[in-house]
Formats: sequence, structure tokens, C-alpha cells
Amino acid sequence: MAAETSIMERNRKQWPLSNYLLKEYGVNSLEELKMKYFEVAYENVSKFFDQSEIELEQTAYTFPTRTEFFDEKINELSEFEEEVELMFYQYGTGTEVEAEVETEQTDLSSLNVLLSNSFGCNIVLITLSTLVLIILAVMAMEEPKSKRDKQTMKYFGYILLLVAVALLSYSLGYVHGQQSNLAIQIEPRSFTEDVAYIVFTENGEVYAKNGKTGEIEFQGTDASTVIQSVLDSLTNGRNYKERVVLKGVFTLTKQITVSSYTIFDLSHAVLKLSSEVNLAGDGIIKALNAIKIEIVGGILDANYPNNSYNNNGIFLENCSYCLVEDVYIRYFAYFGIKGAPVYKSYFTGNVLESYDDVRRTWVEIAYGDDNDVGSNLIINGLINFSWFDKTDGDPELQRNKIHSNICIGLTARGGIRICDWSHETSIKNNIVMPYTSSGGIYGYVSERCEVIGNIVIGQGGTESNGIDFAYSKHILWEDNIVYNIGGNGFATDGTSNIIIKGNIAAYCGKNGFTLPYATARDRKVVLIGNIAYNNGQSATGHGFSISNSHYLVVANNIAFDDQETKTQNYGISLFNDCSYSIVKGNIVFGNTHIGIYLSGNNGIVEGNICRDNRWGITIYGDNIQVLNNQLINNFDGNFIDDGGTDRVIRYNVGYVTESSGVVYNLADGASISHGLIQVPSVVTLTCLNATYDGVPVIVTWNKELTGSTYISVNIYWANGTAIRDPVIAISWYAEV
Repeated sequence: MAAETSIMERNRKQWPLSNYLLKEYGVNSLEELKMKYFEVAYENVSKFFDQSEIELEQTAYTFPTRTEFFDEKINELSEFEEEVELMFYQYGTGTEVEAEVETEQTDLSSLNVLLSNSFGCNIVLITLSTLVLIILAVMAMEEPKSKRDKQTMKYFGYILLLVAVALLSYSLGYVHGQQSNLAIQIEPRSFTEDVAYIVFTENGEVYAKNGKTGEIEFQGTDASTVIQSVLDSLTNGRNYKERVVLKGVFTLTKQITVSSYTIFDLSHAVLKLSSEVNLAGDGIIKALNAIKIEIVGGILDANYPNNSYNNNGIFLENCSYCLVEDVYIRYFAYFGIKGAPVYKSYFTGNVLESYDDVRRTWVEIAYGDDNDVGSNLIINGLINFSWFDKTDGDPELQRNKIHSNICIGLTARGGIRICDWSHETSIKNNIVMPYTSSGGIYGYVSERCEVIGNIVIGQGGTESNGIDFAYSKHILWEDNIVYNIGGNGFATDGTSNIIIKGNIAAYCGKNGFTLPYATARDRKVVLIGNIAYNNGQSATGHGFSISNSHYLVVANNIAFDDQETKTQNYGISLFNDCSYSIVKGNIVFGNTHIGIYLSGNNGIVEGNICRDNRWGITIYGDNIQVLNNQLINNFDGNFIDDGGTDRVIRYNVGYVTESSGVVYNLADGASISHGLIQVPSVVTLTCLNATYDGVPVIVTWNKELTGSTYISVNIYWANGTAIRDPVIAISWYAEV
């Protein structure tokens, strides 16, 4: 009885997890711990959006003819910012919303509310019935006419009073029980609960109470032994879930194994490894060949550096339909959560913290299908979908989702990686802040994957890329942002059939977008509506850099540098052999070298704006068309022809290759200013005077005397006599 009283007193105090969090991390709850890191992410994300909106607004001002285009870009960025702010708001105010709901439920005490539901109506009816009985009792006890009647009515009155008191007591008790906002405390060893077992600690002893009988069935000093005994005692062969609840701080000395149809509730618990336990790479919590397991809440602590063995967190081996939710997992050797394989499972709301790049507490899905990793916070680690050294015929990863996670690298890593035949993987709406030497989102040998709406914010440096896929195919990158990453913003090598749409790369160490292929062939790459600005912060970098890729479409992109000390070299550069490519509708300005460069045959450069670069457009190759571009104020030249044959260069503003007009009052030997970029190769003249002094007039082009700025003309009568009077009008056309 004394032990039971002691346990009851302990449970009235603040539960141990809050004390543990306050001591170890200086916070009172896991929500508060998450918010510490969310604030770091939010500060960096807000800085990017504020800066980018200013940059685009300034750019829009300088291109008044493309106002609608820039307004659309600014609106898209603003909508994206609102979505991100909503995500942070949802992360940060969940507990406040719950508290408001509780307050509203507690204040239901007015008569209006009472009368608006069946509970209130019942109370009113009971109270009215009680009042009627009291009135009848008083009337019955009034002075009757006969002595016998007096005695009878007196007893009847007493009975009515007793009934009235009973009804009134019931109603008051019912109101108090239903309306009280005080939580009912179910003490250990008292009553029964909707759980199979509750495991708790007291004075170094671990107890396990049966939730159905209220009896203590297991106890001892070794927490692992008691917990495992409880898990092994669950109903054998069940096809429904049974819940085991842990409350307190437990020191684990060996692995805990969980079977199918188990809810392992750690919401009020800390599981900390002893300094001696050595699992040799295995997980401290493990499920093997199991289905429908839930591991929920609490803290799983590797106890590093007191324990430096190769221990890991939660290991699901050949499991399906599992849930790992709201668990804080800290400082394990390689993985915090691992599935190998795992199918149709959810991993959500967890916090995984790595100590450094050696002790890597990652989410690791070695292989498996239809899993969802969402809304987790990863500190100094990775979300990793891969099986290294995979060969043909080994299992693959299919239809997995990585959504709405936050990955932060404070001292190491901080990213997302999918490798080794990951098919139909969806990576959406994540915020990734990798460490200086680490990449953001990486894919290798993957197919039919989408990367949409992610934000990758680096910490400078000179290495690693923001979003990088190698040797993959059928890939979509859409509406992502990469900012201040040490290497390239977006990079791919050996990847084909890729659509890159609506992304932003800004202030990256190297290129904004780079696709450096080694050999020339059809890659089927499309870049539409992307923005690259102020890249090349630590090395030579371009806005868009692509090499050896046939059939490229590069359309409606923006590449610029508006810094006082400029760093972005080329705006759009298609190096080596980029034959059969289309470069159309792009805006390129302020770059230190060439605005648009195309090397390859059978290409089209059309409808672009190149302004305030060192050079505007440069081409090298055969059968290239350069049409309808605006080439304005490019310092060393608006257009450079590096060599080739059979080009069509026409209708470009700032590089005039054809011109026409009408000139009056001309005489033989006159010069007409043509305004072309060089000496014309074709000139057509039409005399507007049919005759002069009644004699037909003939005009001809004097090719030998024509120069780089003017056309020389000869004007004769039909008899061969030169007309010396300045009276002739000529319509002319010239092209280079």
C-alpha cells in the first residue's frame, strides 16, 4: 500500500519527459524543441524571399516592354512565399490551436448552451421535476382534517422530500461530472484502461500494469527485460492492435523487439541506451517480418558519447503498414529510422539529430515501396532512399514520397538523397539547409521522379550542389529554389529526358544551372521559365551552362547579374555540340561575358533580349538562325559570329542585317546611309521617277564604291548620260 501511495504521489507531479527536456535541451516540450530549429529555417527562407522580390521588381522596372512577364514571375514568387509561411505557421501554432479548442469546450456553462443540447435539456427537466416534488411534499405536510390523515400525509411528504433530494443530488453530480475541466487521474494499480499494459518507473524499479485487470504483472530493475516481457505477453496471433504505454525515463540494456499489430506508445517516455550496450549495427527497437506496428512519441537517446558503440535507432526489417510518429531520435551511429525493406509505411513528425557526419542519425529506406516520409525535422543528417552497391535484379524503390520535411545541417549534412533505381519518387515542399560542404537534394540512377516546390538554402562555401541528379531519366524539377549553395544550384550529369521548369538559382558558388555532358547526343532537356542570377560567387559560374546536348529547348528564362561587383559570367551558354537546339524568349542582362552563346548546328536563337552584357549573342556552327532578338548596349558588341556556314541572321534590333527606305533629291554618284552592321551583300534599288525631261531613268548599285555605312548609286538617262541634277527619288533595300 505504501508503494502504491508513493507512485500515486509521483504521478501528481510534472511527468518526467518535461524535466528531461528542460535539463538536456532547455525546452519544456518536443514542440518547443522543434520551434528552435524552425526559427532558424524561417529566418533564412524569409531573407531569400525579401531579397528576390526586390531584385525582380527592379528588373521589371528596367524592362517596361516585358512588364506582364515579370509581374507573373513576382506573383508566382509571392504565392510560393505564402505557401511556405503557411507551412511554418502550421508547424508553430498547432499547440496554441488545441489550447483554444480546450478553452472553448471548458466555458460551456451558460443556460443557452445547456438548452441547446440533450445534456442541458436533461438537467433542466430533472431540476423542474425536483421542484414539483418539493412543492407536493410541502402541501402534503400541511395540517389535515383528521389525525389519521395527518399521519399518512406526513409520511407521504417525507417520501417526496427524499425523492426530491435524490434527484437534486443526481443532477448536481451529473453537472459537475460532465462540466468539470479537471482531468481525471487514473493512478497506477487503480481501475482499468484502454491499453494492454502501462510500463512505468518508481525508485529504480520498473513496473508493468495490465490495463485490463489493473494488476502489476511484471516488475524488475532492468527496463529492457520488463518491456520485452510485456511485448511478448500480448495476445498471440492477434489481428487487431494492442497498445503498450511507457511512462518515465528508462535505461535500455538490450534490443527491444516489437511484433505485428502493436502500438508502442512512448509519448511520455525517454528511452536511453546504457553505456555498455553494443548492438553491432542493429537497432535498439526492431521489428522483423511484421505488419501494422505503430511507434509513437517520446525520446530515443543513443547516450553518446557515454556510449560510442555502433548502435542504431528503429529498424523495420521486411515490414509493412507501419507508422513511426513524433519520436525524437538522437546521436545514433548510422540510422535513426531504417526500413530494409519496408512497404506502405508512414514516418511523420519525427526529429532525428546526428552528432556529426560520422554518427549519422538518418532516415534510411534501403529499399521498399509506397512509403511516406513527411513533416520530419532532420538535424545534421539525411533522408536517404538508397541501397548502395545495388546490382540488376536486386529489389528497387518504387512510388515513395518525401514531403514537407525540414533538413538542417548545422555541423554536417542536412539533405535528401535517393539512389539506386529509385522509381516514381516524389520529393515535394521540403526545406533543406545543407552544411557548407554538403549538397541539398541528390538523385542517382533514378527514373520518373519529381522534385517540386523545395527550397534549398546553403551556407556558402565552395562545394556540393543544391539539386543534383546523375545518370537518371524522366525527371521533373519544378518550382524549386536554390540559394547561396557552395557549388552549382541545379546540376545533372548523364541525365536525359529532364524538364526543368520555374526554378530559381541565386548567389550560388558556381553555375545556377549546369548540365555538363561528356559526349554529344539527344538528351531531351527542356528549361522553361527559370531564373538564374548573381551566381559564380566563389568560382567561374554561368546562369545556365549546358554542353553536348542535342534537341535542347531553352525558353522564357531570365539570367542576370545586378551586383555592384559582378560574378555571373555567361547568361545562357550552350557549349561544345548543342545541335538542334532552340533558345527562345529569354531575358539576359548584366553578365560579365556573353549573354547567349550557342555552339552547334541547326539551331535557332529567336526573340531574346540581351542587354548590358559584355557581348550580346555569339554563335558557332552551321545552319543557325538568329531572328528577332533585341541586342542593346552590350559593351564590346551585340553579336559575334565565331564561324560556320549557311546562317540566317535577320530582324534583330541592335544588329541590323537588313534595311530599307526611300530617299529623295538624288543625283548620279549619290550615297545612301544603310545602317547595317557591315557592307551589304545584296542591294535592290527602284527608281520612283519613270522619266526625267521626258527620258526614262535608270538607277544601279555601285558595289565597288559601297562601304560599311553607305550604298553608292549610279543614276542615268536611258541613253547613258549621267543625271547631275538632284531630282531623283529611289526606294532601296539592303542586307548583309
